[in-house]
Amino acid sequence: LIISMVLMVFASCELQLEQEPNEFFPDANMIPPKSMQIKGNITYDEIEPDIDSFYMQLSPGKYEFSLINLTEDLQLMLYIRDIDTGFVIGGPTRSDNARTVDEVITYTALTIVYAHMQVEGSGDRPPTQTGQYWLKVSEVE
Repeated sequence: LIISMVLMVFASCELQLEQEPNEFFPDANMIPPKSMQIKGNITYDEIEPDIDSFYMQLSPGKYEFSLINLTEDLQLMLYIRDIDTGFVIGGPTRSDNARTVDEVITYTALTIVYAHMQVEGSGDRPPTQTGQYWLKVSEVE
């Protein structure tokens, strides 16, 4: 019984890993509705900083976007895009806490939209080495 319950949990929350290239919206990784979390890393490079972009379709409701388990100082940006045109209609909203404190953004969707999430080195304190993270999206009540 316990094993079947564990398997049900893993089946409903499929693990996703970041796929490169995903620097900007046209190359963004799609987060499937069942996943709601993805593991990635920001590669340190003095010349061309790494940016990771993800998107997912949101139905009306309240959502929390979190960067957790940070190993470097990273920031989370959230843009809201029109479902038909892809144009930015909201944001950017930025969470940039000091050091490896979790980053959290809350957003309430009134219609069906795309959420475009961007993970990058802190705007104030760029990373000095590759930083790993988990990006998690939760629907909240």
